[in-house]
Amino acid sequence: MTQEEEKLLSGKLYRPGDQELRAIKLRTHNLCSEYNRTFEDETEERSRLVREIFAEVGEGSFFQGPIYIHYGTHTRIGKRFFGNFNLTIQDDTTV
Repeated sequence: MTQEEEKLLSGKLYRPGDQELRAIKLRTHNLCSEYNRTFEDETEERSRLVREIFAEVGEGSFFQGPIYIHYGTHTRIGKRFFGNFNLTIQDDTTV
């Protein structure tokens, strides 16, 4: 974890343009784009993608899609979560 990410997670002023933070966002935004191009019945692919996006995903969770996630690595999804259309998570801290 970089110093800027530590600041972000502790609620301190941070540089969102930090190279490593930008790399996390780019990776997550690309994974979200992949997810958003899948069909609802492509459950295995969708499951794989959300496991890559989020720090943790509880069993029985469902994401309607499309989804828009900022970092993903700062978000933990509990069991039986339902994310409706246009789910947006701006995880500039722990969610």
